[in-house]
Amino acid sequence: MYNCALGGTTMRSDLVNNYQACNKWLACLANKEKYDLVLISLGGNDSNRIWQTGRTWDEQDDAVFKSSAREIIDRVKQHSPNAEFVIMNCVVCYGYQEFSSERIRDLQREIADNLKKENYKMHFYDMYTYTSQVLDSSRFPDQLHPDNKGHFLMAQGVVSMLKALASGETLKFLLY
Repeated sequence: MYNCALGGTTMRSDLVNNYQACNKWLACLANKEKYDLVLISLGGNDSNRIWQTGRTWDEQDDAVFKSSAREIIDRVKQHSPNAEFVIMNCVVCYGYQEFSSERIRDLQREIADNLKKENYKMHFYDMYTYTSQVLDSSRFPDQLHPDNKGHFLMAQGVVSMLKALASGETLKFLLY
């Protein structure tokens, strides 16, 4: 198991702190081991980066977001041709509208749907709905980041998702 995650990064390759410009991404691609399952949880910071510029997200932003996601997935697929992917949409966010927006969540689902139609080994985990049900605002001391118990509850959801994938069982938040 490898953790190639880096908090605070964005999906979009044209924004500050984009994942594809970080050393974790380069290490992910340089790893000699092939990946069996890749969990992707990017996008929560993207709409905030646009909001910080003083403009609103538009259709051109949709296109860049989707092409950046596609580039990440295709590069991992080149590295590990038999890998399965799980796109997890954004976690619930209390108090900050510019993070984890509905538009981003819709795009995350659309990306997963389109790649599934193209016969990628693609799954979609509805982390937003899961966290909406297990985390209330008291789990977010700064109204943005979960506390330790909140992270634990999120991890429990991911473990349940992994068990369902391994066993072939259905799970409420694992949509496919």
